[in-house]
This record gives sequence, structure tokens and C-alpha cells, in this order.
Amino acid sequence: KRMANSNTIKGTITFSATVLTTAYNVPHGLPFTPTQVYIQARSANAAVPSWISVIDGTKFVVNFASVPILGTNNITIDYLIIKQ
Repeated sequence: KRMANSNTIKGTITFSATVLTTAYNVPHGLPFTPTQVYIQARSANAAVPSWISVIDGTKFVVNFASVPILGTNNITIDYLIIKQ
């Protein structure tokens, strides 16, 4: 994670696609609850329709419209977190 300024944080997360899983928790480890999270697919396997369903004090949840192709460390997304 890198603090771009006092209100935004950018980062990249990679995780493994598992059987029948369309929702993935992404812990942010921040001392505040973000107001907005934007995501962008970085890997081809993450390039399916996706959205954020939950933003809370510990994580955000990335949802995919369909189960991504199964694999190890094959889902990579970039994110931008906005504090306020």
C-alpha cells in the first residue's frame, strides 16, 4: 500500500480463484473506514464484471459476476481507496 496523499491509498492484491467462489474479502488494514473503493482488473482472469459490495473498517469485498477461472494467484486487481 502506498499513501498517495492523506485521503487516498493505492494498492494491488493477488489471490487464488477457488471453486464456486465469486466474492473475495480484501483486508485493507487502515485505521479508518473508507468511503469509496475503486477496482481495476490487472490480470486476464480478473477481467470479468465485478463490483464492491461491502466496505467496512477492516476490509472491502470484491464480487465477480461469474466464478473466475480457477488457479493459484491468478486474480490480480488494482484498487484505489478514498478516505472521505
